[in-house]
Amino acid sequence: MPHFVVLYGGQVKKGRLNTDSSDRCDVALSEAWEYHPDSIIIFGVDHVIPDLKTTTIRYLRDARWPREKLIVNPKGHNSLGETAAAIEILDQCGAKEVTVVTSWYHMPRVFLLWKVLFGGTVRYRCSRKAERPIYSLLYEVAAFPVNAF
Repeated sequence: MPHFVVLYGGQVKKGRLNTDSSDRCDVALSEAWEYHPDSIIIFGVDHVIPDLKTTTIRYLRDARWPREKLIVNPKGHNSLGETAAAIEILDQCGAKEVTVVTSWYHMPRVFLLWKVLFGGTVRYRCSRKAERPIYSLLYEVAAFPVNAF
């Protein structure tokens, strides 16, 4: 049965992934090495953070994850759009299992969206680090109405 890992966004600082973003990639890779998914689907690589796409791909490639098993999806510019786009890919492939990886402060919103929109099995994993945890949590709460719906 097809299985995918969905990796949500991140931040780039001085050409490198920040602590939270690299930790998300590490969590995604850990899941990938354990469960051998068909692909890792990367989101949050739109025009807002142009370096995020290449930096994330480079990070995963440096960890020996094959480029052909990466799906970089520019669809969706918020959590709802990204989740819907991921589910569209999963439906096209007949996947009923997914591992979702995001930051700890973003997890409640992502959990709610996957619970409502996806009928399959979801494993939730979050990064353990954040460079500015209070700021990130406050931003998440303030952005919820705009980014989720």
